[in-house]
Order: sequence, then structure tokens, then C-alpha cells
Amino acid sequence: MDSLPEAGGQLSALYPEKLVHDVAGFPEVWGRDLVNGLLRQAGRYGPHLLLGRQARTVARGPDGRLTVTADRGVPVEAGAVLVTGGIGRIVPRPLPAAANFAGSGLKFFVPDPEAHRGRDLVVVGDSAVEWAVALAPLAASTSLVHRRAAFRAHQGSVRAALAAGVVIRTERRWRRSSAMAPSRRCGWRTGPPASRSWWPATR
Repeated sequence: MDSLPEAGGQLSALYPEKLVHDVAGFPEVWGRDLVNGLLRQAGRYGPHLLLGRQARTVARGPDGRLTVTADRGVPVEAGAVLVTGGIGRIVPRPLPAAANFAGSGLKFFVPDPEAHRGRDLVVVGDSAVEWAVALAPLAASTSLVHRRAAFRAHQGSVRAALAAGVVIRTERRWRRSSAMAPSRRCGWRTGPPASRSWWPATR
């Protein structure tokens, strides 16, 4: 039972077209390929997938068996229940400063990197470094905005971003965005610069 509409959790919802580097046995593997492999492996046992449903209650019957009831009233009876909570239903964090571009330039997920070919991109968020590396070869330009001076991403990923020509701005917060006619590019301003907040692409 999964609240998401398709199997694979975060990999399917957020990173289907992203290379994953932290899975044992794979130096690197596309998110979609890892999910497909896991589904094939699990498919040998004929699991019944209940997708797009959230577990609401768990009750033990007189015979000791458990019944899990989903938000749509679907009951599932089992001898045991394994809870793998993860982060639950994935809801993008709001970005008020760019709300006027929702659906027109502002993207929270990247199911198809090719859709961004030739565009000027600004990447913001927890997975910003990895996505900047993945998108830089396709984009006309790629800038990365990070609110802290240090990255939680692996330093190898930061070096790869710099090598790919990504312009990195640290200790910045997105304050305002605006359309720039006629190219319909997104003009953006971040918070006041801090010391050592500029990482040139040539570094």
C-alpha cells in the first residue's frame, strides 16, 4: 500500500531521470531502471499493489490477524504489518517569491530533462547540486542557489557541478522573480550577498 500513484517512492516521483550513486552493487544507475529492476524482482512473488491509497487504521481481530483500512475504505487483512513510512505523500515546498511562475517556468519535478534543453536554469532545493550536474549539459546556462555556505551534497558532486560550468551562489535565498521580455527568461534576485558567497564556474 502506497500513497503515491505509482510504485517506486521518491525514485519514481522525483528522480526517474536522475543517476543514483549510492546503491550497493551499482556504480551508477538511473532511478527509473532501479525501480523497474526492483519491481521485476518483487514480481516473482506476485504482490498485489495498492497504489494511491493511504493507510488510516490498523485493528487486530479476534483471531489475532490485523486489518489495515485505507483512506478509500479498502480493508487489507494480514498476519503481520510492515510499516515503511518514508516521507509519505510528496508535496512540493512552496516558493512564494516565484509563485507567479507556477506552471510557466517554475518546476518542482524533472521527469524529462530534455524539456529543459537550451534554457537558462536556476536550480534551488535539497537536491540542487545533483540536478544542476544532470541538467548543465543540456541547458544554455545553469545557476545554483543555496541558502547555506556548506553543502550536504558530496564534495565530488560539488566539484562536478563546477567542472560542468554551473555558477554557484551560496548563502542566498530567493527573494523575487520577474519575466524578462521578449525572451521570457526568469529574472531573479536573491537575498543580500554574504562573504565568500560567489563560486565562479572557473574555480
